[in-house]
Amino acid sequence: MNNNTLGTIIHTVLEELYEPFAHRDSEGNKKPNPKSLTPLDITRMEGEYPAIVLREFKKHYDDDENSFATGKNHLSYKMAMSLIARFFKEEKKWLMNLNQPLIIHSLEQKLETTIKLNIRGEEKTINLKGFIDRMDGYGDKTRIIDYKSGSVKQEDISTNKTKVADNLKKAASQGKLLQLWIYGYLFRETYGYIPDEINIISFIKY
Repeated sequence: MNNNTLGTIIHTVLEELYEPFAHRDSEGNKKPNPKSLTPLDITRMEGEYPAIVLREFKKHYDDDENSFATGKNHLSYKMAMSLIARFFKEEKKWLMNLNQPLIIHSLEQKLETTIKLNIRGEEKTINLKGFIDRMDGYGDKTRIIDYKSGSVKQEDISTNKTKVADNLKKAASQGKLLQLWIYGYLFRETYGYIPDEINIISFIKY
């Protein structure tokens, strides 16, 4: 199993478990009677995720559990279990320290807009679109989260407010940073304000 497929399975598991707490669907429409997320909810998820991981692996391997019972595929299966377990451990710790309700605004919400650019004297319309893994709210703050199954160094996505030119060069060479900038722009164009935090959660760092 390649890393992209492993990442997709982890995304699918988390989306299914967090979906009941999302206040909006993927199109941005409000859902009825959403709940806030608490550490107790994470404890429940810790008991539910193994069955979902198993289901997704069986789906990928045409319902043949022997295909991932040994070898590299088994290592991928165990890695998925381990990464999700470590993620929930950190998530629960963060929620306990937060000490206030966490609202999940949406999961995998599509945001899109257009911008006009003058290219060699000709005006071009550029379509921007992104699918935001998760948008949270707590207190008066809003944060955007992008999940990554690979390793992400904090220095690769951090910027210096006083060095705009350096930031632009960095964004041009670091795709992950540019992606976060685009998400922030899409959010502002959709909701009219800039989120307080735009960050990547890398499962590997746990």
